[in-house]
Amino acid sequence: MKNGSTTNSIWTRSHDFNVDIMEDRELIKYRFVYPANLTLDSAVYKDTVMMRNSLLLDDYNRLHKDLITRINNIYKSGNQLAFFLPIGNSDVGYLSNLSSGNLYSFGKITPDSTNGYLPLIQYAITGADSQYLYSACLLTPYLKQKTEQQISSISAANSLNS
Repeated sequence: MKNGSTTNSIWTRSHDFNVDIMEDRELIKYRFVYPANLTLDSAVYKDTVMMRNSLLLDDYNRLHKDLITRINNIYKSGNQLAFFLPIGNSDVGYLSNLSSGNLYSFGKITPDSTNGYLPLIQYAITGADSQYLYSACLLTPYLKQKTEQQISSISAANSLNS
């Protein structure tokens, strides 16, 4: 699978937790290791019939949705590698610092005034360059929350003035 920004080529395969990045004529390989209780049983990898038959493998994946089976939506920006892991019925987003090896969950990063309190990554990453990761988010919930806050502020101010 080819993903990522226009300056890099990024490859990964289903059931393989390696990420290969072609950058400036150099192939860089990263291997992610996840807790055993979140990954496929080693017997699955030894079952050559299943590993070669995508229909059997898809059936197995559907029965074990709570396990990590692949890495999705990979983007590299500077020393950061952003990606999503399908776990259960949703994709969980992570940011890995390739220098330090630190791993951050997008869900644990709290928005603040530097990004207008918008969600960091609401749905998916839509692009990247050497400095930034780009994401799309729906403004409707944000605007609704802001409107409710403004109404509350006006109501509070009116009750103070009466």
